[in-house]
Amino acid sequence: SPRGKAEEPIRPNAEPVVLSEEVLTSLFDFPLQEACNKLGICATALKKACRRLGIKKWPYKSNTSPVSKPVIEAVDPESTSSN
Repeated sequence: SPRGKAEEPIRPNAEPVVLSEEVLTSLFDFPLQEACNKLGICATALKKACRRLGIKKWPYKSNTSPVSKPVIEAVDPESTSSN
C-alpha cells in the first residue's frame, strides 16, 4: 500500500536522533526546515520534540519580513509654507 506497513521502519538502519534542549537551541538561528535537514528528521518530528521540551513554536525569525516597515519622509518646513 502507498502508506507502507506498520512494521516497516521509516528510516531503516538509521541511528536514532536524540534531541535535547541544547541541541534545539543551537538550531534556533535556522529556519525550521533547515534545522530539520541538519538533523535528518521531518518537521513534524521536530515540532513534536519541541512541544515535549516545552517549546511551543519554532523561534526562528526571518530578517526579511514580508510586512513592510513604515517609511517616514522628512518634510522641509520651508517648502510647505505659503509665502
